[in-house]
Amino acid sequence: MLPSRGRLIRITSACALLTALAYLCAVSTTWKSPSGVSFFFSPADDSGAAGDGEERSVSKPKLKHSTRLAAAFRQDGGRKRDYVIQDRLMDKPAVLKGERIKQLPFTENMDGTRKLVTGDPVVETGSQPIRGGQAHTIPFALTNLITSMSELKGRHSDFITGPCSNKTLSGPQDRKYGFIGPFPYLRDYKNPCWLPKGSTQVRCVPYFYLIGAPKAGSTDVFWRIKGHPHVTSGRAKEVRWFDRQRFPLEKGSSAAMPSFENYLEFFQRPTGYVQSATIRSKNGTIYHHRIIADGSPTYYYSSFNWRLVPGNEGCHEPRVTAMSHVHHLWPQAKLILVLRNPVTRLFSTYLYNTHLPGFNASAAQFDLWVKQSMETWFRCVGGASFRHCMYERQVIYDSAISTFVAGIYSRYVLDLLKIFPRKQIYFVHLESYSAEIQNTLRQIYSFLELPPLTEEALAKVSRKDDSKRNRGRNYAAVPEMWPSTRKLLEHFYAPYNAELSAILDGDSRWLW
Repeated sequence: MLPSRGRLIRITSACALLTALAYLCAVSTTWKSPSGVSFFFSPADDSGAAGDGEERSVSKPKLKHSTRLAAAFRQDGGRKRDYVIQDRLMDKPAVLKGERIKQLPFTENMDGTRKLVTGDPVVETGSQPIRGGQAHTIPFALTNLITSMSELKGRHSDFITGPCSNKTLSGPQDRKYGFIGPFPYLRDYKNPCWLPKGSTQVRCVPYFYLIGAPKAGSTDVFWRIKGHPHVTSGRAKEVRWFDRQRFPLEKGSSAAMPSFENYLEFFQRPTGYVQSATIRSKNGTIYHHRIIADGSPTYYYSSFNWRLVPGNEGCHEPRVTAMSHVHHLWPQAKLILVLRNPVTRLFSTYLYNTHLPGFNASAAQFDLWVKQSMETWFRCVGGASFRHCMYERQVIYDSAISTFVAGIYSRYVLDLLKIFPRKQIYFVHLESYSAEIQNTLRQIYSFLELPPLTEEALAKVSRKDDSKRNRGRNYAAVPEMWPSTRKLLEHFYAPYNAELSAILDGDSRWLW
């Protein structure tokens, strides 16, 4: 007796299921991360691309935050296998080839969909190659933003993105963290100062901010700028009020500098210098020519208290950041951003932070901490937007090296350029600065609209002075990272270096 039609369908389906399970057992593998969590990967074919030229997604692990983790390789039969990972970090598929992440080209259509492209590593459709160095591709949407950057002139805002609609994702806002200022700044002061009603003592906020990056030479640059007789600063180089000191360190604790008055008190002494130092202008009027600096190198990236800030209601990523508050307080503020090769910057951070639990100053530990930091990042971007993870407190806290995300320069710079016009930002390329300190200082003084120094005075300010450097303490113990660690980090940061180069007029120095 022949089986019924329904029974045949059930038998066929069961056979197909068994065949599929057998295939998965044959080709799939599981990798255990440094944290002990297992992740399932589908191996790519030997060509280094996904099988048949198509993307293969990594199945999501059952975690609180889903993840697609670029992490490691597996030895199988004596050969290394490649794993395709749909990686929102780089807006493109990535392949782990051994211990290296290989970037695959892609095209991005107007509707936002992407298609993997095999063959030529330079994509012609929907992307733009970068001049100088190795060719990288720029996402279509980002290319449009970069080419239209000039159109932002005159349309900068305290708010980075549009209104937020999801009313369940942000935390409770507090009015004490709202915008401050602007004040009726005095026209006979170069620095932004105002005279409170009924007072004879002016109050001042900084004229310029050195906003980053940490362990990128910002301390050296700051003190050399301060070598100009017209520049003064607060009790220390850094105050970090807009992003950290005004907020509680953790829930239930009190902030170190909770009020705006605390911030003003930090600059009380330089405010006195600004008020007392005057020159006579050409028309015979008295002019207060000195300026105040805030050298907090975390402002550009560490707005991880954004959920508390009014304006971020219902947001899953911030539309108001620390730099939004700087802009609102003094829209004409000048910004200086010192950037260094993100790979060596991260290594310097590791060697500097000797206070971290378990620190033992070794290349092996640095390699492990880099991979753990990457795991934390990919854990976030597997289940949230890129910008959410850029400013997510837990990403910074859970990363073995907390400033790992700070090296994704281009995306923070794009946010910065939506708030401040390009003419108010001076970018210092650390490696070029180190080779030509005097020339760079001339340009910075000119950017700050300060009178030029004499050659003798400039030579004195430019003289080598190790006491002004905030160098890592363990270079003698660990002079170099492992080559494999360096290669892993270079591949991680390369797409963002290419974006930064495109943003800054195609200057190939930013490719590092």
